[in-house]
Amino acid sequence: MKGEFTAIIEEAKEGGYWAICPEIPGANGQGETIEEAKESLKGAIQLIFEDRLADIRQGLSQSAIEETISISKKRNKEQITNIEDVFHESENCYNKQLFTNDLGQKRVS
Repeated sequence: MKGEFTAIIEEAKEGGYWAICPEIPGANGQGETIEEAKESLKGAIQLIFEDRLADIRQGLSQSAIEETISISKKRNKEQITNIEDVFHESENCYNKQLFTNDLGQKRVS
């Protein structure tokens, strides 16, 4: 199984780099180089998934069905043209929503 996740990498004040994965709470890594931090993060993600899967399988019955499913990647920040138009916090309601479609054309919904 192959999965793609976001790695956010920053320089550490004490030297080296640290990395987190916002999609997976608790997943983080560190290293002297960016590549080492990414590899450390990959290892942390793998361990989290293995641990969670082992916990889940312990309580399953013999008749449980296990299947692989796929999801589409969410839109990235660059596809939202004006976040203030999407949600107006002070009124706690939706305002005019202005997005770009997959062809880069603006649309209002």
